Amino acid sequence: HMREFMVLHLFCWLFLSRVQSEALPLEAGCEEDFTGDLPQHRHSAVMVGKFQTDDGLWRKALHVRWQRRKNRVLGSSIKRVCGCKEPEHKAFCAVCQMELWLNEKHFEPGDLVFPSFAERRGKGALALHQLRTCLGWVAEAKNPKFYTLKTYRAGRATDMAAEGFNLGEIQLAGEWSRHMPFFAYMNTDVVDRAQELRFMVNRMYGEVDEGEEDGEAL
Repeated sequence: HMREFMVLHLFCWLFLSRVQSEALPLEAGCEEDFTGDLPQHRHSAVMVGKFQTDDGLWRKALHVRWQRRKNRVLGSSIKRVCGCKEPEHKAFCAVCQMELWLNEKHFEPGDLVFPSFAERRGKGALALHQLRTCLGWVAEAKNPKFYTLKTYRAGRATDMAAEGFNLGEIQLAGEWSRHMPFFAYMNTDVVDRAQELRFMVNRMYGEVDEGEEDGEAL
């Protein structure tokens, strides 16, 4: 499940996703899912497409839409732009990796994008196991067994603060309620974990590259 988990990991980090309720049930989408109403039976839609910026340039972006999301009872539609400046950046880009994953698997609209994780009993248990296992490869990671799946939202919020984003921008990125004290997530432990997740991405990509012939390492 390594390749699949790498895409899941990058997606959750970029979108500050709630893993069990938002990322694991994520469904493949198409342009129609973003131009009209999402069918009532659908949980979500994700696709990679081009959009034109105000300066007339065409950029590649990862589009995701949820039928419902906590604090967004009418649903949510978000896009994140590819920021790759060099070819080697693609390995760590959620937009590029999701594009490769969708093209590789030829999903139809409504198909689960992360079926190995979504269809298992004990929803979220496999993803958590994979996260802790991968963190075990990282020398800088301390006590991987203490990590939870909430690390993605908390860790990414902390990381954005360290990068200089203001609280309003962080609140908007995570779609927190105005009354939600999301900064309470951000503490010294989580600062360390945010950095450790970065190390994990680097280590994961190296493992996937080295283990191509063996297929799935875990």
